[in-house]
Amino acid sequence: MPQIQQFNQFTIAHQLNRQLQIIIPSLHGDKERATVLKILLLKRQAIESVEIAPEINSVTIHFDPEQISKQNLLNLLDCVLANFPQKPPEITKGTVKSVQCEAKKQEVIFRIKGMSCTSCALFLEMLLSREADIHHVSIDYISGKATVSGHLSKAETFKIIENNGYQAY
Repeated sequence: MPQIQQFNQFTIAHQLNRQLQIIIPSLHGDKERATVLKILLLKRQAIESVEIAPEINSVTIHFDPEQISKQNLLNLLDCVLANFPQKPPEITKGTVKSVQCEAKKQEVIFRIKGMSCTSCALFLEMLLSREADIHHVSIDYISGKATVSGHLSKAETFKIIENNGYQAY
């Protein structure tokens, strides 16, 4: 039977040379905070991909051990999660719509003007990921490039961005 390693903020469920699966009880059912964690982790070059399953508290991280050791990654996770805020009280999400299955899924690549720092890109990623009709969002602050895939139209996506003080083109 494999030994389960316990940290302050998570438990290692499974580990391979280039992959860790961890259980984070504080993320239970919280897709938004899990998405923020994913975005924060993917900002590190050594992390190749992150798969989240907040309904079962699971996060799977694929990483390059040449760039970050497993122990350093574990220490990083423990530190990030210790400073990760707890789930805020529920708020009304007036802009979230139900998924329109009849609409064709599309990927839109565009640029965003008006971002002054990486927090702007993170804010827009979080904002767009709240939309039920958007399945994936990636925004790069340096290039200003955004990639959004889902069932939301380009015009609706641009409107959300522009309603928050940025310009999409």
